[in-house]
Amino acid sequence: MGVRNVEAGEKVVSEIRQQGITTGQASYIGLDLKSLNSVRVFAQTVLEKFPKIHVLINNAGIMWTPYELTEDGYEVQFQVNYLSHFLLTNLLLPRIVETARGNSMAGRIVNISSAGHYAGTFKNFDDIETRATVYNKHAAYFDSKLAQLAHSNFLDKKLQNEGVNVNAYSLHPGAIPTDISAHVLTIPGWAKKLMRNADDGAEVILCAAVDSEFEKKGGVFIINCGVDTQNPEALDIVMQNKLWEKSCNLVGIQ
Repeated sequence: MGVRNVEAGEKVVSEIRQQGITTGQASYIGLDLKSLNSVRVFAQTVLEKFPKIHVLINNAGIMWTPYELTEDGYEVQFQVNYLSHFLLTNLLLPRIVETARGNSMAGRIVNISSAGHYAGTFKNFDDIETRATVYNKHAAYFDSKLAQLAHSNFLDKKLQNEGVNVNAYSLHPGAIPTDISAHVLTIPGWAKKLMRNADDGAEVILCAAVDSEFEKKGGVFIINCGVDTQNPEALDIVMQNKLWEKSCNLVGIQ
């Protein structure tokens, strides 16, 4: 697990063990998605500690935050929700590909997007990484989630064209009252009743990560463990290519 708060990561591992799960290993490594350097250090640590990577789940995110530029000079929602995950995926991808080579089961890359991506758009693409002209916290969030989806679709297609045994997926875990809602002023009681709990949200993530129903069926958007429609902009091949090229330039990779 990559964790911003190491103490919280330690607590989660302890809680897993307290639930009676004694098999397997659980580890936590510090990771700050507001820093591309932290992402690189995290990736290097993972590669040094783990010879195989079967599944990568890009789960962390923030929502509707005040305007902020990261130390790398990018709008914080764009970087935390999308760009840092883009970099991490590419740094770990060779290991994921190598692990899946020759296996009957494909490797999987799972991006936690949102139904909010339906409200996203690439109309402000030239300024999407800084939003220096006009900042709308809601639009910034929706656009970052759209970028996640477009990237997943492009990556899955790219891997399949290369004959690689790895698939990429996106999903909406449901509206869950976690810390991601910290910048929402208030959530009405009736709305909370319609929300899912964290366990239900995790079930959707596990569907994308391990369910045989999705074996070798990447490039899809999953809601409630079923394939759902996507914002047409996430399926635009021209925009997918432009986003890929721009993201590579922003993080400094080929």
